[in-house]
Amino acid sequence: HYVFINDLAKEFPANNLMSLAYLHTSQPPENLHLVHNLYMMYCPISINRGRSFAEDSRSAGMRTTLKNWSKTTENLLFWDYTVQFSDYFSAFPNIHTFQKNYDYLKSAGVKGVFSQGSADIPSHFYELRQYILANLMQNTEINLDVEIKNFIDMYYGNAAVHVLNYFNRLTSNQMNSNSYLDIYDNPVRQIKTFLSPENMSEYNQIILNAEAAVSEDKKMSRRIKD
Repeated sequence: HYVFINDLAKEFPANNLMSLAYLHTSQPPENLHLVHNLYMMYCPISINRGRSFAEDSRSAGMRTTLKNWSKTTENLLFWDYTVQFSDYFSAFPNIHTFQKNYDYLKSAGVKGVFSQGSADIPSHFYELRQYILANLMQNTEINLDVEIKNFIDMYYGNAAVHVLNYFNRLTSNQMNSNSYLDIYDNPVRQIKTFLSPENMSEYNQIILNAEAAVSEDKKMSRRIKD
């Protein structure tokens, strides 16, 4: 596969070609350095999204593969999956990992990132998610906590304090449980971790408080319900 596309790129030196390192092609070729106009996008699916790539021992295989790719091409790109595709509406607390992930990818020699979220179907905290990702794409050194709070304050108005409380409780519960977040996960799998009945009861009360805080504001009420 890679010998073929490398030879193909040699035939068109004035054009840039790109290939995906995905599933059965995810591992880099041995004893082959790819030519300057061939771009490789590494697309790891089966990694934990609940911890940053650099910190989680469960992502060791991905880190090794990324390191090997950086030796094989100077045009290394990364496809980042940022939502849970099997159930968009289910809580998927991974926003806290984005900044560390992009810092790590930059230090690992990645030249560009394609961030895939949800499209026609909104995902959990998708407005905040898009805002943070867009800012990190421009500058990985932003103050993440400040930007999260700024957005929630602007977007949720008088309910912001409750939404931020919900966001922080959900995130801390996931981190404390060290649960594995898979992009094809099922919320039932987290019933003993951050989506336990006890935690769900707490989240529900926080959301009720948020709804009450903006009960007279139709726009904000809709945003809380969404």
